[in-house]
Amino acid sequence: GFFLQPFLSLPAIFNLFVLSALILGGFGVLVVACEWGAGWGASFVAGCVFAFSPESHLLFTQRITLDHMSIQTLPLFLWTMLRVMRTRRPVDALLAALALTVTWGCDYYFFPVCAVLIAFFYLVAERPLAFEWGRRADAGALAFARRGLDALLVADALWLAWSLRSGQQEFH
Repeated sequence: GFFLQPFLSLPAIFNLFVLSALILGGFGVLVVACEWGAGWGASFVAGCVFAFSPESHLLFTQRITLDHMSIQTLPLFLWTMLRVMRTRRPVDALLAALALTVTWGCDYYFFPVCAVLIAFFYLVAERPLAFEWGRRADAGALAFARRGLDALLVADALWLAWSLRSGQQEFH
């Protein structure tokens, strides 16, 4: 925004950045939906829903946080990872690395999300999970662990009921 200051006022620059973040985020969801095989109409609606959701409106108008100023980096990174999975070309891998670098530069809170997405894409592409449905025999240690977990869940439910009864309204 520094280089735009001679031409625009600070509120205009801020509004330009917010609008561009929303439009680029919606465009990112549009290309992700197209990559997954959705039609143009459904992809456009998905992009609009992502960009102009009530959550984005609330965060921008109430000035709760400015983290969403770089929300467009997440769908664009997701799109590059989908391209890497589909084409397996080094150029697309470099594009994904560039998108990850841009994500780190824009908002380092989104970087761990992208790191988890990289692991997810690797597991989906290289190590798909296979589930077999069947009855498991309860071993002694497994049955003991299940009873302990049940006891913890009952204790949590009792604690929650006691906290709400005593007037607690927020949980952190």
